[in-house]
Amino acid sequence: MTNTGDTRVRGVVITPAEAANEGVEPILDTLQGAGANAVAVSPGVFVPGTAEDGVREPPLDIDGEARVLDRPLWGRKVQYLKGFSPYVADPEVWRDVPFAPPVVAPEELRVDHAEAVVATARARGMGVFIIVSPTVLPGLPGGQSFTSGQTQGLEEDRLVRVDGSTPTRSIAGQGCVNNPRVRALAQARLTDTLTHYPDADGLLIDWVEYTCYLPEDVFTCFCRHCDRVARAEGFDWDGIRAGVTRIAEGLRDLKDADLLRVIEGEPAGVMDGLATLAGAPEWARAAAHELLRFKARSVVAFHTSARALADGLGSTVEIGANGFAPPWNAVTGADFGALSSVLGTVRCKLFTFHWPMMTRWMGEWLAERSPGLSRRLVLDVTKTLYQVPTPAEERREDLEDYTMPGPDQPHPITMPALTAKLAEAGRHLSPPARLEAYLHAYRPADELARVLAATGGTDGTWIQRYGYLSDRKMEVIRDAWQART
Repeated sequence: MTNTGDTRVRGVVITPAEAANEGVEPILDTLQGAGANAVAVSPGVFVPGTAEDGVREPPLDIDGEARVLDRPLWGRKVQYLKGFSPYVADPEVWRDVPFAPPVVAPEELRVDHAEAVVATARARGMGVFIIVSPTVLPGLPGGQSFTSGQTQGLEEDRLVRVDGSTPTRSIAGQGCVNNPRVRALAQARLTDTLTHYPDADGLLIDWVEYTCYLPEDVFTCFCRHCDRVARAEGFDWDGIRAGVTRIAEGLRDLKDADLLRVIEGEPAGVMDGLATLAGAPEWARAAAHELLRFKARSVVAFHTSARALADGLGSTVEIGANGFAPPWNAVTGADFGALSSVLGTVRCKLFTFHWPMMTRWMGEWLAERSPGLSRRLVLDVTKTLYQVPTPAEERREDLEDYTMPGPDQPHPITMPALTAKLAEAGRHLSPPARLEAYLHAYRPADELARVLAATGGTDGTWIQRYGYLSDRKMEVIRDAWQART
């Protein structure tokens, strides 16, 4: 990777649809003009479709009707896309996989835009990475699934909550990393990626953590595969289930005094705060911490196997993981310290447009289970649990004020809070691994400038993604990044 001055990564994520729509060379011209020295792309062939046969871009993310692109795809800021694989799957790679290989694009559409990005970026001296979401189930939302959001998948592959339920709606449809079916799917996808893009500098593995968008997702995963693996590794799975059940069931018939106890106590994490809110005994709290430890071990084990797979294929690509920002990372299993002990890079996701929705969903969930609570205290306790202080001037005083922001609306989070989340992630890092900030460009341009300033102290910055970068936002990025060179 060619750099002068500041050697930190300054990368932007693009998609095959954007590459097809605008062209690889023009996009890279724009990115390099703004000071980018790296680019990431996911494999795929995407063409315009309809609401009946395609997937909305941008995705709805349950509550995201407000979201639109800054850079239209084929003339539209909301486009429906049909997705295919750019290459024919190797039958040997997929022979024992209990999922069908991805559908290859028709011959006349079969252009591998990811391959073009790799070749063109390398020729320009840019770092180039492939993003892969190996555990996202076919048909479910999230990641680079070619049929994302079009089906519900099989219930047996979905995560299981402590009460035995499985999600019926999701933003990211991951399967459990302990599920052999999901592991076989992931291995095939990773093998395909490593084989077809050998000249990439690295893989950025996304969505390999347990989800936390909806409140009930905190209490996952209790599938039979986790049961089996946990017992084999010496965990007291019955005790873990009993303790987590005690916390989940204790979050009913709460009083305002219970909320105040958490608000005034400033808990260290989401699970700790929920345990306090539920008045859970120490044994239940300890059991919940064992669940978090088990999830972290499961996520790290997956990434360790990905590194071993690459080594076995003779690939020396760097492998990096994406993880939710603190405090969510503890309940998703994205242990930055443990991950950085086996990977070259960990990226802390600061996709703040999701955070107000998550805040409202948790608040509504608590309020539904305990009618009569002060709505303002419910909001305050949720903000405390998630560590998402709001700028005072925004005057967001009710759960209804926490929705998907519109394109020109600020996100309800202070800049010091973003800096603090990165600092907490970095505190656990194991050198020489790097911590990089992973920002989302869906936000007003002036706020993007503040976010770049607040998060610039890491080993690098990635911006998701080109389609949300208006010309004005590109100027903001240029001002921030060229000042460092």
